[in-house]
Amino acid sequence: MMKYFVCVVLLAIGASAKLSTGKGVAFSVARETNFGPLEQPTSLPFEVTFANTDNCIDLASGIFTAPVSGYYYFNVNIHRGEGNPDGPIVRMVVESDMKLRSHECCDSDGTDSASNSLVFPMKAGHKAWLHFDEGRTLTSTADREVTFNGFLVHEACFE
Repeated sequence: MMKYFVCVVLLAIGASAKLSTGKGVAFSVARETNFGPLEQPTSLPFEVTFANTDNCIDLASGIFTAPVSGYYYFNVNIHRGEGNPDGPIVRMVVESDMKLRSHECCDSDGTDSASNSLVFPMKAGHKAWLHFDEGRTLTSTADREVTFNGFLVHEACFE
């Protein structure tokens, strides 16, 4: 409790620079190939890195680990191509708690994209990932229609 009180007091008097590690955190990753359908849900892996400070996201698992506590912005973009009648369902999960859902399904025009964004507080060491439902297919090509992006908006003290 005392640590939290000290953080609030320092922030209130404009001393936030004393709390800051000065650490910038950002990642931006994409897929270049289709993914699914799978028999079981899984975290969504990625193939291409545009930015990944301190390797904060693991491409093979698609899991982001917050290196510092603070408020993070996340953005998800998914795509459904022609011939994919049951579009993808992707959920962003933080520490096993679903925070948002993106779903693209069943339109008659063939291809569509969906996106979703949020700002969410995370403690250092907490993990976030995209949960991909079984029986669905994401469509992606060299145009990289499927992306997951995030960055630290600002550091904060959490107990």
